[in-house]
Amino acid sequence: MFFFYEYNELTSITDYLKDCLLKVSKTTLTLLSAKEKFILIQKKKKRPDIVEDYFELIVCYMKRTPLLVLQHVWLLEKIFVKGLDGMQMQHRRAFDSLCQFYKYAVALGRPVSRRNKEREKDKKRDEGELGESDSNTGSTDSRDSERDPRIIKLLHDHGRTLVFHIMKGLMYEVMLPSLSSLEQVLEEIYQLNKSTLKEQMKYCLEQLCNIFYLLHINICNFFTWPLMFVWMLCMHW
Repeated sequence: MFFFYEYNELTSITDYLKDCLLKVSKTTLTLLSAKEKFILIQKKKKRPDIVEDYFELIVCYMKRTPLLVLQHVWLLEKIFVKGLDGMQMQHRRAFDSLCQFYKYAVALGRPVSRRNKEREKDKKRDEGELGESDSNTGSTDSRDSERDPRIIKLLHDHGRTLVFHIMKGLMYEVMLPSLSSLEQVLEEIYQLNKSTLKEQMKYCLEQLCNIFYLLHINICNFFTWPLMFVWMLCMHW
């Protein structure tokens, strides 16, 4: 165990990381307290690094110290909900970092053994050692008892809104450069609970159709090929 010497006291690295996580989150979430903050970042490209750097930091925490994040699931939920305000943001790097956050947040719900395998694959990928045989995500038949109930509850409470924003993103060509990032989030939800994703996607497609119907807009004009693929997938399910 490593220690930091600060204010004449020995503080464990876990306590130090916890303190950093809470302080940085409090400051950043205050800066992004209103939805308009994300709009300013998008339209004026004003300090997009706030979003990019913060969500990249949280991803690092989830990858390296998942137990610490899960111990503060109340904070994870705050970040999860606040990030939804930026799901239509058109700043590429900031948006991709946001999608990475959702990808790894959902992944925290998977069994520990699966998460450890994913960490090893991430490490190999970073080092350029990941082969095609290693890229298979494996079975999605994880037992319910092995899934983290805190993440399951998080998706139950806010998953529909997240999927709805992803579906809206697939409708606009301006979001296509980030298509891979959006798909990765859906893939993680699929790996965690296929039936949940099925229900959420069908619900969101119905809501989108209802909105266009009420506005007398032909939804076919907004059917990009990724959204068409999702539609066909839902019909197949």
